This record gives sequence, structure tokens and C-alpha cells, in this order.
Amino acid sequence: MPSSFQNHTPTKIALVADFVEEGWLSMDRVAETLHRELKYFEEFNVELIRPNMVRNFVKIPWLGRGRATHNLDRFLNRFVYYSMKLRCIRNHYDIFHIIDHSYSQLIHVLDPRRVLVT
Repeated sequence: MPSSFQNHTPTKIALVADFVEEGWLSMDRVAETLHRELKYFEEFNVELIRPNMVRNFVKIPWLGRGRATHNLDRFLNRFVYYSMKLRCIRNHYDIFHIIDHSYSQLIHVLDPRRVLVT
């Protein structure tokens, strides 16, 4: 092994995935595959970031459980709760890879020089 790799601290990568509850199976597969494959490299310490979706609006009886309440919950989770989660952990990783470009608004709570959006 070249001497430049000795005593090297692995790069900490956060893979920022979609909420499972949204049901985007292709995006879930991309995130899980990247996570599984990048773990083989000693140069990386990879963690899959995927918080649970918080359901607020579907719990309000008079609003019902239709598409509108589901979309309100999606909006609140994507723009507020996920942002709060990332603010808490943004100093723990070297690189953030936002897997789904529809979550690109999350870049605003991170250092954009350390974010990849695909």
C-alpha cells in the first residue's frame, strides 16, 4: 500500500435517501445499492440517512386521510423535518450525497461545497 494511504482517516459520507413512506422504489434501490457497494472501500465510512416520515396531518380527523393530507405531510417532512435532522448532523460528515434531486432543497442547510445531488 502506498505510504500516502497509511493512517488515513476514512471520508465520512452521508447518503441522504428519500423517505421510505413515499414509496419511490427506484430511489430506495439506488440509495441501498450505493450504501452496500461503497462500504467495500476502506477509504469511505458510509451511512444511509433515512429518517422516518412524521405523520401530522393524517392524524387530524376532520382533514381525512386523502391525497391532500398525505401531500401536506410530505411537504412538512421534506422541507422542515428533514432539514432539522440534517442541521443536527451536518458537522458529522465530510460529504453529503442527496440521492434524489427532488430533495435538493436540503442543500440549503448544508455546506454546498460538500454536497452532491443526483
